[in-house]
Amino acid sequence: MKTKLKGKINEYYDERAGEYEELYTLGGAPASISDPEAYKAEAKSISDLLNKFIKGRIVDIGCGTGYWLASYASNCSEIILIDQSQNMLNECIKKIEYLGIDKKCQVICDDFFVYEFEEDIFDVALTGFFLSHCNDEEEKFFFEKLKRMLKTSGEMWILDSMWSKERREVRDKLGIQERALSDGRKFEIYKKYFDRTDIQTLGSKYKIKFDVLHEGKVFIAFRGSFL
Repeated sequence: MKTKLKGKINEYYDERAGEYEELYTLGGAPASISDPEAYKAEAKSISDLLNKFIKGRIVDIGCGTGYWLASYASNCSEIILIDQSQNMLNECIKKIEYLGIDKKCQVICDDFFVYEFEEDIFDVALTGFFLSHCNDEEEKFFFEKLKRMLKTSGEMWILDSMWSKERREVRDKLGIQERALSDGRKFEIYKKYFDRTDIQTLGSKYKIKFDVLHEGKVFIAFRGSFL
């Protein structure tokens, strides 16, 4: 396993690393979702999709703790994992070692928008809950960079937060949100949510053919390829 350590850190996610996966594994009911089992059930559905479709040489952008690794790693020849948070990547490295996939993984601690990738090298670009923290300028740069990184036949997989009637009652669709850790510390982050119409808009804007493969209470998952 190759590891590169540099780059700035998003403090909230760096501090949250140890408890980041609790919603996936233990369930829970954040302020915007009343069903405590929704996260667990939908994470399982998305894991099944990744296991079925993702293969080849992959880059996992904003990989965090590497929660989805176990779903797709066995199908992939090479895995590049990039995140700005070293604490998140420390958790990810534990998974890599547990899964015994050290030889096929490279871990990069850096800002995706700054790090220079080679062009036309990836079969798949996966990103989970990264696009929802991007402003309009970052979103544009994100898709422009993906177009350079992906092979002509490559595709992107985007997992993110679903905009729903239930969330609409307690949150704004985009803007600054307050997030709290289990120890009571609070942070402010930029966040936006997606629905099927938003995905269609993204496709038209950036000339991408998107297919929505999961549309639930909390998550939306869609894959795309450049036209």
